[in-house]
Amino acid sequence: MIAEECARSIENEIGGFLGAVIEDREKVYRSAEKALQPLMLLFDVALLQVCDMSHFGFQHAGGRAKIIWPGVLLPKRPRPNDVFYILTSNLAHAMQAFRLLILYGFESQARAAFRGVVEIVDLMIVVLADEATYRAYITSFEDPKAS
Repeated sequence: MIAEECARSIENEIGGFLGAVIEDREKVYRSAEKALQPLMLLFDVALLQVCDMSHFGFQHAGGRAKIIWPGVLLPKRPRPNDVFYILTSNLAHAMQAFRLLILYGFESQARAAFRGVVEIVDLMIVVLADEATYRAYITSFEDPKAS
């Protein structure tokens, strides 16, 4: 009898605690959405543009016409269009993750995700703007010593 009462008491305490956590999370979500709405609109436009680039890359992945430096002879593996698609797709996913984290009130996790967004953007700019960097980026070493 006493064990059952203790178990019910613990269950009630846990239920109350989890209910309070869920209620707090929903309150944070609503306030974050209201406070961030003007800035998120701008971010959403940028995200839409990146998703369009990713979709464009997906449509041309594996195609014969090159998106990156069409007049330059580049290595066939990996295909330049696939590299473009992977970079833009990674950026779109990272931006979406940041958006969800910030709106649901996970500020520290959102900061880490945003750092990933900035790093992918930097990588895209460098890899897609400079042919030598692109060639270094796609280099795969077969020899463990060389890598």
